[in-house]
Amino acid sequence: AQAFSQTDARLVVGYSSVAQLGFITLGIFALNPQGAQGALLQMVNHGLVVAPILFIVALLAQRTGGSEDIREMGGIAFRAPVLASLFLVVSLATLAMPGSSNFVGEFLILLGVFKAKLVIAIIAFSGVVMASVYALRLFIRAMHNRVGPSVSSREISLLDGAVLAPLVAVIVLLALYPQLALHRSESSVKAAVAPAHAALDPLPSTSASVRP
Repeated sequence: AQAFSQTDARLVVGYSSVAQLGFITLGIFALNPQGAQGALLQMVNHGLVVAPILFIVALLAQRTGGSEDIREMGGIAFRAPVLASLFLVVSLATLAMPGSSNFVGEFLILLGVFKAKLVIAIIAFSGVVMASVYALRLFIRAMHNRVGPSVSSREISLLDGAVLAPLVAVIVLLALYPQLALHRSESSVKAAVAPAHAALDPLPSTSASVRP
């Protein structure tokens, strides 16, 4: 709820980050391979997404006289298309757009939670839908609409681009090939979850173990 009403861009990102961490925790406590695998992938995605989006917020604050209020931003996209494009990729990854690595991670988490507890999975799914609202709200208010009264619209510098571009490239790489992380973690995740998963399985019936 705070992410919907907050106008400070850094706080919107912070509340979004907390929501992602809650989702990761949910996947872990699903106690099955799908949920744990998705949680592990989301841990990687979370670090890759939060770092560049906070950096972009700092760049936007430089262009609004130091203010991080999204109401004072706007109108930067046409004069800074590279910055806007990088911000768009990161924003779409944040809201788990289909085709992104975040979508794969959240899908696996929801799959694991659906197998564990249907009601909790339905509640978690509603949170995924609402995440798109504040992620798109942040991007649209910061990059489009009217130019803010103190906005200095300028393109991203080469130095800032050298910091952002590799992070965004890894986001795109994992979006195209999430198996890069999933295959490496599959055996470890199954070994870690197996004891808890076995403990939750019902014991075999006595009659089945008795031979005629």
